[in-house]
Amino acid sequence: AKLDAAQARGLAIGQDQLTVTPLQVANMMATLARRGVYLAPSLNLAQEHLREPVSVEITPKAMDLILDAMQAVVNEPGGTAHGVSQLRRLGFSVAGKTGTAQYGSPNLQDWRCWFSGFAPADNPQIAFAVVIEHGKTGGSVAGPVAAELLRLCAEHGYIQAF
Repeated sequence: AKLDAAQARGLAIGQDQLTVTPLQVANMMATLARRGVYLAPSLNLAQEHLREPVSVEITPKAMDLILDAMQAVVNEPGGTAHGVSQLRRLGFSVAGKTGTAQYGSPNLQDWRCWFSGFAPADNPQIAFAVVIEHGKTGGSVAGPVAAELLRLCAEHGYIQAF
């Protein structure tokens, strides 16, 4: 469905309705890590009969801006996950996006906090999405969980830092 200008503005600043699953968000992060190449998720471990990759239409300049901003989220003062020191002590850089979603009651008193991204930022090998129910902020609540997930992935060989 095509967005009208008001919806696009609202989504651009994170203030409109959007329904996604953690798998969809993780796959979006993988698509960004591949610089705009979308691959449909699959449990087909034999890698047979997979759908063809699709190139998402994002200009190289816009892609560079997005990826730089995702690294700044974690690695630069003022980034919404910069306070999560565990993310900066992994031995590799992380690119990410924090988020807090309001849902439920008419007063929107319930929260889901998110931290999603990929690592290593300069040589992506894994994409992730962490969602915490009833958390307040993505950086401070979901960020440490993501850091532990990435630490364990590296420990078990799913991420090799170069």
